[in-house]
Amino acid sequence: MLTGPPTGRSFVLEQLFKDARVAGVSELGLDYSVPDSRWTVQLGLMERILRIGTIGKVHVLHVRGSRGDPDGEAAHQHCREIMQKHCPPDTRIHLHCCTGSTTQVQRWMAALPECHFGYTMAFARMAFPSQQVLQDLPLQRLLLDTDAPHLKPLSATRCNSPRYLGEVAKAVAEIRGESMKRICNAATVNAHRLYRM
Repeated sequence: MLTGPPTGRSFVLEQLFKDARVAGVSELGLDYSVPDSRWTVQLGLMERILRIGTIGKVHVLHVRGSRGDPDGEAAHQHCREIMQKHCPPDTRIHLHCCTGSTTQVQRWMAALPECHFGYTMAFARMAFPSQQVLQDLPLQRLLLDTDAPHLKPLSATRCNSPRYLGEVAKAVAEIRGESMKRICNAATVNAHRLYRM
């Protein structure tokens, strides 16, 4: 995720966003796990990038709460407000490495109906009440993430990579009480629809 101003790079970003081969803008968002002195910079940078002209692209969002707000209520609310201010309601969103509450997921879907939610092994390690959101999530909104090279699965001997996506699918299937095949098929269809592949 970008954490500082794109000095002298606005023109390059604008040209990239105009290119039909560019499917998405990644990672935008707010990470409130960093010192609060950096939050204003993140808010400003996100708005600046959105003003460049990202309409028509998938917005891959990174939203993380502060230590005192593990569900990220404030970060999710601020990020959603910025997206609503700068983007039309049909903006395609991939809320990656999602750890938000059921309430947060519902708020995203109400505000921006094309929001999809990516889950990683981090979610599988959470306590049961936190996993309820994954059980409640409409299957047509589910995406699978590895967040490589971060959040490596227990079986990984080195760093994380996309090759562990099957382990994420298996964990999601177990949490949802569905077959791994159904989860993989749904996530694949969802990704193709979202990214227009």
